Amino acid sequence: MTFIDWSDSEEMIGLLIEYVTDEKNGSHGDPKRQKFLSDLLADLQSETHNAARLQNIYESIDPHFKNDDVVVHVHDCLEELKRLRDE
Repeated sequence: MTFIDWSDSEEMIGLLIEYVTDEKNGSHGDPKRQKFLSDLLADLQSETHNAARLQNIYESIDPHFKNDDVVVHVHDCLEELKRLRDE
């Protein structure tokens, strides 16, 4: 069993990146979603992340994709980063 340290923001972002990568790889039949996920992945991989940066990424998501499962994970990760910051 792998231990995930939920208090490590870099590990959380890494897991989010893995999830987005898997979703992108599985979206071959939906070119719009694949483009969305490619762009999101590039944003997530682009620089060091913190709650403020992830908030900016989240707020910039195309409204067409706001109900996508990946966006739910981005939101949940953001909330957890905020919680850790406030502890």
